[in-house]
Amino acid sequence: MMRIRLTGLFGTCLLLTGLLIAPIAAQDLSGLTPEQRRAVERLQAQGVELQQVDGAQSLRPQPEQAVPSAGRILKTPDFLKPQRAGEITGLNLDRTARDADLPYLTFGQVFTAGDMIPGDHLAIRVGDRLFPVQADVKAAHGDGSVRHAVLTADLTGLDRGRHKAMLLRVPAGPATPHSASDRSQLTVSIVGRRADRSEFAGQLDLLSLSAQRGTSWLSGPFAREQSHTKQIGPLLSVRADHRVYAGGAARTRLTFENHKTFAPGMRDMTYTVIVHDGDQVIARYDDIEHYRGSNWSTVIETTARSGWRVEQDPAYLIAAGAVMPFDLGYGVAETKIAADLAALAQDTDVLTPGLLEPYMPSTGGRADIGPLPAWDVMWLKSQSARAEQLMLAMAGRAGAIPWHYAEDATGLPVKVEGRPWFWAEDRGTEEWRGDDRIPSAYFMGSDGGWSLDTAHKPLMTYTAYLATGDAYFARELAHEAAWVIAAIWPDLRNVNAPGEPMVGEELQLRGRAWALRDVSAAAFLLPDGDPMKGYFRTARDISLTHMKRKYIDSGFLDAAGETEGWFEDTSYSIAGAVPPWQNDFMVMVLAHEALRGSADAAALVRWAENYQAGRFLATGASPSAGAAYAHMLNEPGTQSPVGSWMRAMALTSVDPAYLNNFPDDGTGYVVSAYAALAMTHAVTRSRVSLDAAEALAVTQRDSRLFDPSNAAGIYTRPQFLITYPAAGNRVNTR
Repeated sequence: MMRIRLTGLFGTCLLLTGLLIAPIAAQDLSGLTPEQRRAVERLQAQGVELQQVDGAQSLRPQPEQAVPSAGRILKTPDFLKPQRAGEITGLNLDRTARDADLPYLTFGQVFTAGDMIPGDHLAIRVGDRLFPVQADVKAAHGDGSVRHAVLTADLTGLDRGRHKAMLLRVPAGPATPHSASDRSQLTVSIVGRRADRSEFAGQLDLLSLSAQRGTSWLSGPFAREQSHTKQIGPLLSVRADHRVYAGGAARTRLTFENHKTFAPGMRDMTYTVIVHDGDQVIARYDDIEHYRGSNWSTVIETTARSGWRVEQDPAYLIAAGAVMPFDLGYGVAETKIAADLAALAQDTDVLTPGLLEPYMPSTGGRADIGPLPAWDVMWLKSQSARAEQLMLAMAGRAGAIPWHYAEDATGLPVKVEGRPWFWAEDRGTEEWRGDDRIPSAYFMGSDGGWSLDTAHKPLMTYTAYLATGDAYFARELAHEAAWVIAAIWPDLRNVNAPGEPMVGEELQLRGRAWALRDVSAAAFLLPDGDPMKGYFRTARDISLTHMKRKYIDSGFLDAAGETEGWFEDTSYSIAGAVPPWQNDFMVMVLAHEALRGSADAAALVRWAENYQAGRFLATGASPSAGAAYAHMLNEPGTQSPVGSWMRAMALTSVDPAYLNNFPDDGTGYVVSAYAALAMTHAVTRSRVSLDAAEALAVTQRDSRLFDPSNAAGIYTRPQFLITYPAAGNRVNTR
């Protein structure tokens, strides 16, 4: 019989083991989250014998399934650089498909402040030819200039192949009128049955829907897109994002949503979908088992298909504040991209996790944990077609995650502003929550095998929306950011006032960091007209203000003396300990917000620098201990902060397991420390952060982190490798 050991309390980790310690049924599971308890119950129902080890905490998970060494390294391609007034950023255009005859290319483009003003006209220049661009502005910077837009370029006459291009402002825009001819004849038929055995059926006719007024997404001379939603039965909603290009070619994304939160009854349903184009069946999905809080989507192109793709200069995306300053000097492993795509090719069903870990509380160096998932960073750095395919395929898997809690009437994610006691987990069914209560039947059905956890949550759809401008990914970004707020225990979320969407007091520090990352990403990139945009801005700003007031204005950790600058973790399983690497996560997120313009975030980074640098420079021990698993920064008996580094290091365990910082691993504690110090320096411009990074680098001479033959190095796990200044620091000579 397979046996699984449960270690830790809040940071529960499932590990394979052959040792029998104590049956899990005899253990107290009160410390587990509801999602973790459900996972235990599910495993027990499968006959898996579970064991629990009290007081143990797994430092890292078991090694990932073996991946090939880096092999060929894909570097960031070359781009044209702006040289003259009006030039914005270089692009590379590529078309290799012979059977693609649509001359239009639609993509998302972020802009640095001031590069584009609403009303500006754009074009793409290839050689001495100009190709007109339709710009649908979505988000603006604080100065009113464009932050993000969906661009549609008319590339008629551009030869198939690869072209270096420049995006630039031009005096006049395209004058070609949009053809009103929509030649699509799509119909979608659905027949299904709910958990209570009641049957439902319905049909969606695109031509009929297109004649109605929908929600506009694109509107211009080259492309128009509207979103239409139809209810099929009491719980299933079908959404069609229908795009029509000039000339009549159409692209339709169909999304099947099981998002309703407050309706009665179990959410499980089984149905079959048949898609017709005229009289021809072009797609069929039989016996879809659709569980609560999830969706799946498919894109159908009729009449014509675009073969153009765009490569965007990652240095420009970094300059615009869209992504952290990842180190572009190091490429990514082509073999890893190929291996991941091959794994996905074996998983063709809808509502499946792909490369994700369905048991999110599983700890450690996963590809999905970091500022961005590894596959997003691989796309960012390489801009390769296969990396783009991988990134978009994994973003599409976000729909399968049951974190879609929506208002039944509007379909929008649930806001805690109007529902202060709403809790997106099974304890949210308690009667006393009144109108904020989730019906108890909601959690009686299937969750698709997922166990959710804010502390290990990936940011799934931000990069996909950034790159494509696809309305589906915008909606998904809103759902995942809303979930990290709603999943926080309301008593912690309501520290300031009931109904404030705050994420600054989640139990685990890493949970606070990733939640702040998510709401900040949504606040930065979602369209200004999105009904959720203001909610996320409020959540970001309230959380940053709360943290500044707590740690700086009120001096919450003044007693920490020379170690001050760390963020406490009230759930940590080691009494008196603080996790340096979780502090790294928070500092990276705060620094990114500071670079985007937040004064509160900048103040917090300056405050945190004392600990971030001091742990490598002021300990009197080897700087490698600064990147340990845990620092003892509280007295074990009183839990009051220690006042000196000498005392902190005297208390810190000398057990090699706790000092192992996984120096050869691209997701190890050494790399997260490098990243936090680099991000800190980017904000403070202080030499002390560079000195700390250099002190750590000196101890890492034998590290295989940058060895291409190392399957766990930065070429396959690039999500924490942040750029350092070009000169004056040993980290650059790695």
